[in-house]
Amino acid sequence: MKFYVDAMFGNLSRFLRVLGYDCLLRPNTQNTSDFFYKAKEENRIIITRSRVLYYQACKREISSIFINKEGIVNILCDLRRKIKIKLICDPNNSRCSECNGLLVKIEKKLIRNEVNNGTFEHFEEFWKCKSCGKIYWEGSHWIDIRRKVKEVEECVKNEN
Repeated sequence: MKFYVDAMFGNLSRFLRVLGYDCLLRPNTQNTSDFFYKAKEENRIIITRSRVLYYQACKREISSIFINKEGIVNILCDLRRKIKIKLICDPNNSRCSECNGLLVKIEKKLIRNEVNNGTFEHFEEFWKCKSCGKIYWEGSHWIDIRRKVKEVEECVKNEN
């Protein structure tokens, strides 16, 4: 599943990338016809908060989802309900939260000069974005990501 997220969902795009989904974020400056063309050409599902954009995409037979929820947990719950996306927290399958590039596991010794000493000493596993070079590790942010995913799973389970 690949997504093209409207500019108003920047946080969602980063979250979906961390969960391993190929997710583009629409630039504020991109015109609507280019947005639709790229979504259709790359077989991406548009996620938007704009009813107008949603209806225009549907009219053009482009897969799209209208979300009117606030907060990442509520938004992900809505996505789970609508398209049954899998929410799996695994850095080995994550994408770069900044550029959407693929992450590859990298030997610790190779990134010695790319992270601060505390991070280097405290963590054993690291991943590097093949596109932008950003270094990732399972820091405290992963605890927060896993907590939010658990909240989503509870939300969906309680509705069934």
